[in-house]
Amino acid sequence: MTTAAIVLAGGTSSRFGADKLDAALEGVPLLHHAVSGIPDTWLLIIVGPERALDRPAEFAREDPPGGGPGAGLVAGAAAAAAAGATVIATLPGDAPRGGAAAVRLAETLSESADQVVAVIGVDQAGVDQPLQLAVRAPALQRLAAHADNHGISARRLLDDLAAAGEVVRVRLPSAYTTDVDRPEDLTAARSHLT
Repeated sequence: MTTAAIVLAGGTSSRFGADKLDAALEGVPLLHHAVSGIPDTWLLIIVGPERALDRPAEFAREDPPGGGPGAGLVAGAAAAAAAGATVIATLPGDAPRGGAAAVRLAETLSESADQVVAVIGVDQAGVDQPLQLAVRAPALQRLAAHADNHGISARRLLDDLAAAGEVVRVRLPSAYTTDVDRPEDLTAARSHLT
């Protein structure tokens, strides 16, 4: 099993007012926190502009650049499929504990029956988190097949996964789903680092 982590990092940070993925959280860029929980044995694919990281990564761009999380998810799935990944786990680049969530979802998938092709993260309010999921090859191929469908929403992609096989949902701790949209969100994110 070859696992790839797809980090969605192509947003404009309009509500933050600056590049939030470079914002310091405990002296470390936010994106570095997100990827820190990802095992070194996984292929790391960042969907967004190239950035300096302290570990090897491949970079991909959504079409069009800045086209939204659905387009980013499709671009990441296509890059992972081209690299020979059989499993992907996705995470938003602005979720400091997103890497830990990706590992939890991938582990749940690996422990599931073969007919389960996707595991979707759910927040504490019971809401699906379409940017936090793990999928096997059949669902990965379905995601990658949307490459010509510009502007597709991430939630629409979740609906499509059910056609590839069984989909299960896993409730994640709030620390795993906390993300940063505005500068004041850094305070809440800081409390979830430990």
